[in-house]
Amino acid sequence: MFRLLLASFVTAAWSKQCFSDAILPADRKMIFFDGQMMNVGLWENYWASSLLISSLFEILVQEKLGYNLTKDGAATSRPIVYMLAGCQNEGPGSAAIVAGSCGGTRFNHFSFESWQGYESYLVDAFKIFGNKAPRLLGDLGYKGSEGMFILEGSLQRALNMSGLGLDFYRNWNADWFSPSTYTAKITDIDLSRLQTCADSVMKTYPEIAETYLAATGDSGGVKTVNGKVVLDCWQDKWWVAPACRSTPGSCTPCTTAQAGWGLIPMVQQATFHNMPVAFATAIIEPDQYIPLGREYQSLTYWWWPDTMFTLDNPVLVQFPAFNAAEHAVENYRTMKDNTRLTNWAAGGIEVAADKAAHLAEKINAIYSAEITVMLKRYVQLGNDPWESACEWLKGNDNLWQSWMPNETACTSGKGLVDSNGDFITDRARAVGCETCPVGHYSKEQGATRVCTPCTKGNYQSLPGEDVCLPCERGKVAGQDGMRACTACPLGEYAEGTGMINCSICGNGTGQEDKWTTSEPVMSQGKETWIQVQGADNISYCGCVAGTYLWNGRCEECIEGSICEESSLLVT
Repeated sequence: MFRLLLASFVTAAWSKQCFSDAILPADRKMIFFDGQMMNVGLWENYWASSLLISSLFEILVQEKLGYNLTKDGAATSRPIVYMLAGCQNEGPGSAAIVAGSCGGTRFNHFSFESWQGYESYLVDAFKIFGNKAPRLLGDLGYKGSEGMFILEGSLQRALNMSGLGLDFYRNWNADWFSPSTYTAKITDIDLSRLQTCADSVMKTYPEIAETYLAATGDSGGVKTVNGKVVLDCWQDKWWVAPACRSTPGSCTPCTTAQAGWGLIPMVQQATFHNMPVAFATAIIEPDQYIPLGREYQSLTYWWWPDTMFTLDNPVLVQFPAFNAAEHAVENYRTMKDNTRLTNWAAGGIEVAADKAAHLAEKINAIYSAEITVMLKRYVQLGNDPWESACEWLKGNDNLWQSWMPNETACTSGKGLVDSNGDFITDRARAVGCETCPVGHYSKEQGATRVCTPCTKGNYQSLPGEDVCLPCERGKVAGQDGMRACTACPLGEYAEGTGMINCSICGNGTGQEDKWTTSEPVMSQGKETWIQVQGADNISYCGCVAGTYLWNGRCEECIEGSICEESSLLVT
């Protein structure tokens, strides 16, 4: 799906305020993600409907959830998964991904309304992302569509004059109806406002004529030029369907843009369903696509959601339901399948920004009616997505409130806190959740979590963790809530993991002060004994220098002998 660039790049969310009770910028927080402190990152898609959803998220994340937020984006869906996986683009607003740049720190965390959520390229892309692969949040409550739309002028004229619905393909059958009675004619349009078939659709889609002939068998719509099958266009600019080919001046115009967008399926549909329609592509400089559609209020190629013809109330012409088998062989008698529009998040962001992630999942509950209203206001408000989103939020409090996280439904790594910010276990007294500190872990308690001190023999050196770790051999934790284990001192050892106390060398001999822990090292070819803290087994135990081991006791060294810390008597 082609998109027009509808917004300029913005690096950081500006300091507008939608709600009177908003959390102010000075009180907003950063998140800790991929080993760094950073703002919540929003990757925008620069077309109106996506910008509106992004603006809803932006306002709620900043003003109601209290996060700092930074933005980047592009005018196509393709880079979304790459940017959320830590890849780098070539610059602000660029869709081009730098080769070999994936796997870095992820500064973009959420993106809304991808038109390429299920494209085949994702399979190979996800192989290189590894554990930084983004997460699909699900589909929005509306789907994307494209094809032949009838604008309000002709649609209402036909309904008012004869009750004929021009949004249904059977009512275009020239054997039964005269739909052009209610529309413009192709002779109404100045040819200078149109591209030639050769310079537009035949240049970009050279296979269109052969595809059309193979599907329909209509040899009258094509011709051979220099050995190649091309569309046979009236006055070099209008491709005329069989239903009005003998009298082109009676055809209803259907105009499209750029390189003949949408013509491959539309010319087949007109032929299969006996529609008296002719197709042409508007010139690009100056652009005549939108002016032609609005001026003549007939048929146009369009896609939804979009704003170009929003105020003209276009309606998609309904053809027979999508037939996958026919489309697979390039037979386009039926509707094109609607496009699933998907939302995405960076993998693991639900831990670092749990409330923002909750909102991102719930915001899927935007449906066709809501986005249509917002699109119209977007146009009326001068193409300002933030103002349109703010206005909608103020008028739909009950809906967006249902998207917000429960303040005391703590998620992974967090625990209940009271109004003083103290960690508690009683949910009835809690006002929110905070990240568990070091020495603690986040423990499930019903439908929430509480921060619980690590028990003796265990520790946790990082905040926001769900488990405590046992002390390794040679170390102990003699108290609850330890952020680190303590190495056994000289003369003591710990042979197991998760130990509370160190074992004492020579315990019970009555001369524990004469024992130490040591090991031999080689220095300049000579064995030397050094004392060791954090001994992890009894073999490190021995007598201090000046004594030697005899019958399980440390005895004073005999005069003239050498007693190093090896427990040996050397004469």
